[in-house]
Amino acid sequence: MEIVSHWEMRRIFVRNGIPFISFRAYSLSHSNIVKQLGIPSGFILTSVINSYCLMHRVDCAFSVLPIYLKNGIPFNVVTFSTLIRGFFAENKVKHAVELFQKLAWSDIGNGSIPDLYTHCTLLNGYFKYGLVEEAILLFDKLERKIEYTNTSIEFYNVMINGLCKNGKLDKARALFEKLSFIGLLPDVRTYNSMINGFCLEGLLDEL
Repeated sequence: MEIVSHWEMRRIFVRNGIPFISFRAYSLSHSNIVKQLGIPSGFILTSVINSYCLMHRVDCAFSVLPIYLKNGIPFNVVTFSTLIRGFFAENKVKHAVELFQKLAWSDIGNGSIPDLYTHCTLLNGYFKYGLVEEAILLFDKLERKIEYTNTSIEFYNVMINGLCKNGKLDKARALFEKLSFIGLLPDVRTYNSMINGFCLEGLLDEL
């Protein structure tokens, strides 16, 4: 699901002749606006949550969740992955991890949350704050237990990129070499991450 940015949302409102009101007021009156725009409610609400997170207002983003329940709109993986990313953006690592853990133990989304997107969001957050060991522990756990980890290059790209950026080139290189053994082909992002990793370590001659 594509998320609409704050400025894209503003343009949509203006194009449809609807005043661009505050997000909180918008949340309260979302039904009428959705009807005018002809856009699915879940799409709009996820965009509002994303906009709050971009403004570093996760508290306001959470205030949107009751609207889902009140209107019978199902939660989706993008909604909660966005909230987790929002916590990381505000340096609230503990809150991000706690939300992830609650999702892992709940039946939200009929057990489909967290998924690959959510796991990658958490891994990226760990690496952003240099929590390499936490990222490795989560990666190892997921790799053992979840089937999609052996079929998604994106999952490995997140790890390789994070390891390279945190000065763990040897671990990234080992993971890169493992790809061929599990039948995954590196893509452009994989190679770019490895190249950047070698550059950061001053090892251009080994490329």
